Amino acid sequence: MKVLRLLLLLPLMSMTRCALEPAPPFTLPAATTEGANTMGLVVNGRTWRSFDGEYGGGIDGNLHGRYNHASGHFELDAWLRAKDISESFDLTLDSLWQPGTYATTYRRESAATLRGTRALMFRANDSDEPYSTQERGSAGSITITRLDTVQRIVSGTFSGNLYRPGTRTKSVSITDGRFDLHYN
Repeated sequence: MKVLRLLLLLPLMSMTRCALEPAPPFTLPAATTEGANTMGLVVNGRTWRSFDGEYGGGIDGNLHGRYNHASGHFELDAWLRAKDISESFDLTLDSLWQPGTYATTYRRESAATLRGTRALMFRANDSDEPYSTQERGSAGSITITRLDTVQRIVSGTFSGNLYRPGTRTKSVSITDGRFDLHYN
C-alpha cells in the first residue's frame, strides 16, 4: 500500500520540481551577419536571449522579424518564457533602407501603442508596463550591420536606457544587444 501511494505521488512531486526550475543560464550569441536567427542582449547586467522553455521552442525559437520593402519598416520581436520568467523585447525601425546607425526617437506611431518609429521596448516580469525608449529621457541606438533584401537577412546591434511610462525612476539598461535573422 505504501509503495502504491509513493508511485501515485511521484508524478506530483516531479511536476512541483519543474514548476520551480529557473531559466537556464544564457550566453550572448556571436555577433554574426549570416542570418543565423539569433538574438541576445544584456539587461541590467543579466544576459537575456529569446527562449521558450515552457513550451519547448528552445533557444531562439521565439524570435521573429518582419521587413516591409515598400516602407522600409522593420520589426523584431523576441520573448523569454520559463517556469520563473516571462519577458519580451521589441525593436522597431522605420525608413530602413541601408546599413547605418539610427538613434531611437520619442515620436510614437499612435497614441494607442508604445511601438515607435525607432524604438526599443522591454517588458519585464514585474509589470504589464513596458520599459521603452518612447518615454522622455530615454536614449538608445540601433546599428544595422547588414540589410540583404535578396537573401532576406537583417543583422545589427543595439543599446539603450529605457524608462517606464510616466516615470524617470524606473528604468532598465540594455547593452551588448545583437541580432542576426532571416525576416518575413
